[in-house]
Amino acid sequence: MIVEKITTRQMMLYIMATRVSISISVLPAINLPPYNHDIWIMVMLSITHTFIVMIPLLYLANKFTEYSVIGYMKKIFGKSIGKILGILYVLYFIMLSINGITIQSELVATSFLVDTSNIVIIGVMVITCIYLVTRGIKNILTASEILIPIALFIITLLVLLGLVKVDYSILLPILKYSSFKDMNLGAIQLTFFYTDIFLLTMIVPELENKEDINKIFFITTVLSLLFSAIIIVVVFGSLGVEQSRHSNFAFLLYTRSLKDIKILERIDPVFVIAWLITNFMRLTGFLYLATRVLREIFNKDEKDKIIVFIVGGISAVVSMLILNERSVIGIRKQFDLFYGILFVIFVIAIPVLTCIVYFFRRKSLNK
Repeated sequence: MIVEKITTRQMMLYIMATRVSISISVLPAINLPPYNHDIWIMVMLSITHTFIVMIPLLYLANKFTEYSVIGYMKKIFGKSIGKILGILYVLYFIMLSINGITIQSELVATSFLVDTSNIVIIGVMVITCIYLVTRGIKNILTASEILIPIALFIITLLVLLGLVKVDYSILLPILKYSSFKDMNLGAIQLTFFYTDIFLLTMIVPELENKEDINKIFFITTVLSLLFSAIIIVVVFGSLGVEQSRHSNFAFLLYTRSLKDIKILERIDPVFVIAWLITNFMRLTGFLYLATRVLREIFNKDEKDKIIVFIVGGISAVVSMLILNERSVIGIRKQFDLFYGILFVIFVIAIPVLTCIVYFFRRKSLNK
């Protein structure tokens, strides 16, 4: 399949980009319990919850370093059940792609290209992602090693420029109106938005240093959630808690408020550069995962491009149908609930079941 190995740095940068892309687009944490100025603390608390939730997948990834998720599931459950689970994961990754495409299309359509049809926006996004997937995961990560630092620098700069206008009194009093239950509930719900664990566990066989699996996950989780907490502090301090929570794209609104700074009168293009890099990398990742699983099921290699076009085509068509029916931003809570249920099934339940089956079959599997 893939001969060239993926470095730890490439993997860390890629996962960081996919996580940060969520914060600069929908910033989901601001609409979770405790629903007040203490949300940034909840985000940091979610670091612990994220580690706990991902234990089964990380355990299996460390145990089966020569296999992807689908590879070790076929080994543990048998080929037939493994393939059925593989097909279910294909559908899951396609749905994650659709979720990302619809949200980002609405951001573009409502904020930048208001007179452009969804068909054009989705078409350009999906065609670009399909092209990147056809180049192979090694080339994707090599490109990301150059582009992602640029995006992260831009986002960091935008955050730093806003620090001068932050009203920190908005964040007081700390924890006075937030219960322990609400803080933990919000932290658990926030973990449901970060499915990037599969970008790591599916690519373990190609990692140059397989012993760095836990290191990659630990560092990217801590840094990305701390960065998200800082973004929330700056957004809340600049826009106010209520205005931020009732904005569809809070970080974009925050960056536009920086136009008061003379050198940043044309702030939109700066934001767009960072947004394009991080979100295209994220969408490309989900399309790649769906494509890779299908290739593993049907024993195809990366030279077979037709699967990429099938996955991309399905994602594009379904996304267009959804957006033509109604705005996904207006039904965000229903979408989040739906994808939260999928997260529990595919990130928690199936891996836990896999660990249990492995425990009972480990002697025969290790022969």
